[in-house]
Amino acid sequence: MDTTLILLELREQRKRIDQAIAAFEALSGSPAGPRLVSRNTATGRKHPARHITPEGRRRMAEAARQMWIERKRSKPSGDGRFMSAAARRRISLAQKARWAERKALLKAA
Repeated sequence: MDTTLILLELREQRKRIDQAIAAFEALSGSPAGPRLVSRNTATGRKHPARHITPEGRRRMAEAARQMWIERKRSKPSGDGRFMSAAARRRISLAQKARWAERKALLKAA
């Protein structure tokens, strides 16, 4: 038997058992005792989903905006890089020499 099928069947059994426990707890009005793992049977999560209020979302958005404003303020003007024309020329000539050497090697082969 395939292990994935076995796991699927075991998960289905666990789901049925969790539903039966929940039904018994609802009848008695209180949990029968501590459960080994508290799971939300509908979603399979260990903890309930957290909800953020609209006010909380506004505060988070404002904090993010302030963070970006501060980041932009602290950034130096320009891109922070500068290369002189002579340096650019040296790099260009060196690269052209490398390509010429490679071309010569390929032509010789």
